Amino acid sequence: MDMSYRYMHCLLIRPILACFIKCIACVLAVVPVIAIGGVAPSVDCSKVNSEVLKTICSSPSLASLDAELNELYTSMRGQPVFDSKLFEQEEVDWLHQVRDRCADADCIARVYTGRIAMLKDGSKHAASPAAYEETRPFPAPAAVLAEARAYIGKPCDRYESDERGFVLPGFHKPKGFFETRSPSVSLFVREKNDTRFVFLAKYENGGCRFSDFTVLPSAAQANEFLNCSYGEAPDISEGVGIRRMSLNRLMAYWEVDKANGKLVRQPLGVLGIEDTIRCITIEGDY
Repeated sequence: MDMSYRYMHCLLIRPILACFIKCIACVLAVVPVIAIGGVAPSVDCSKVNSEVLKTICSSPSLASLDAELNELYTSMRGQPVFDSKLFEQEEVDWLHQVRDRCADADCIARVYTGRIAMLKDGSKHAASPAAYEETRPFPAPAAVLAEARAYIGKPCDRYESDERGFVLPGFHKPKGFFETRSPSVSLFVREKNDTRFVFLAKYENGGCRFSDFTVLPSAAQANEFLNCSYGEAPDISEGVGIRRMSLNRLMAYWEVDKANGKLVRQPLGVLGIEDTIRCITIEGDY
């Protein structure tokens, strides 16, 4: 390489490269900072000062929760059933009095999860009070509820028994409640301290896992577990229901989402299917 070439290189290339680097810096300065993992929180992470916001910006899971809460808040603020000014003030109070008092990531995750659940609950009630009342979860003691929830996501093969069905330590099978099984899911009732649950086990990829559960009404309220369905092919809803043995009318019905392994309680009265839903006592396969 001769001297004239080196001179031209220094004269032309280096200024262009320097300009290019400056342009990149300018672009990065105006692009919102995104938490690791690609989820953008609702704040500009390049300008945060508080430790809570710094923690959110540095955590993909917290950034995701923050984005979910912001999206939910924005959608609810536009609903005519809410007083927008009161709703906004409530959100400001929650930010300052609840979220900003957290000292670690676990606390932040916990308060965000609780806030999201509360807003979703309020949104459902506002959208349809009747449907909300028909699909509210049945109550259960917090400690027992936590024990039941601890099984969700676990492989269920280790808990299976030929004689007794699924055996969950600490829970027992109530008398007269039979397991219902298909090639893709199993549903079974277990009880602890007079609280009854129906668990859903999903079979896939040659294995099995507990994918969902729900609380059943007390034995005094309802004591007959049923296979139920309504609708016509190809739009047939299938699931499980429960009623008091001396009555014909269902107290509750949960549709089984086999693809996602979920139990979805349906508002019988709102759907107008109380008198047309078909149910049989569980004795065999589902």
